[in-house]
Amino acid sequence: MTTNQFSRAGRLSRNWIAVPFFSALLLIPCFWQSRIQSADLGSHAYNAWLACQIEAGQAPGLSISRQSTNVLFDLMLQRLMVRVGADWAQRLAVSACVLIFGWGAIRFLFRVSGRNWWFAGPCVAMLAYGYIFQMGFFNFYLSLGLCLWYPAITWTRIDSEGNESRPGNAWRILVLWVPLLLVAWIAHPVPVVWAAGTAVYATIVNSLPPYRRRIVLAFGLAAL
Repeated sequence: MTTNQFSRAGRLSRNWIAVPFFSALLLIPCFWQSRIQSADLGSHAYNAWLACQIEAGQAPGLSISRQSTNVLFDLMLQRLMVRVGADWAQRLAVSACVLIFGWGAIRFLFRVSGRNWWFAGPCVAMLAYGYIFQMGFFNFYLSLGLCLWYPAITWTRIDSEGNESRPGNAWRILVLWVPLLLVAWIAHPVPVVWAAGTAVYATIVNSLPPYRRRIVLAFGLAAL
């Protein structure tokens, strides 16, 4: 085995250790208290419980209003509540959101930087339990986590010599992963607009010569 193969094998083994270890640490706050402390989670749980009652025919006179966005977390909570009860439904649904957001942020950082910056893990963990989590805006939180995966997957990186990491495939990859944004839209539309805009902007800028990128940057700042 060559030196490069040994190095690659070492990186893979470290990643296999780091992934479950970081995931376990990230989920500790979801299980270390008698209930998850998050302001609006109670209303999500109530909505899910009420939807279960309506579907079971135990809430006469009430019906479920269908909508295309701001409902993905509630649907997930409702399906889990039927199977594992209210307490575990909240813990599992919130844990899934935390992992999606946390790993989406990590993969986005890795992709943009071009290296595995594990020292960013504590910062991501703090963000994962930041203001949006504490306020309980879990549809927005879930959508943002999914939308972080979109640029993490589709980002075209330019190296120091001006070479693209995915020459000629950037637009095709953007379109191929649009279904991920459609799923995120069911949770919340705002992160989808951000992710799509960021991906399109980065793809356009990377296709231009350096002197024209400044023009696009100026236009983007003016638009903001």
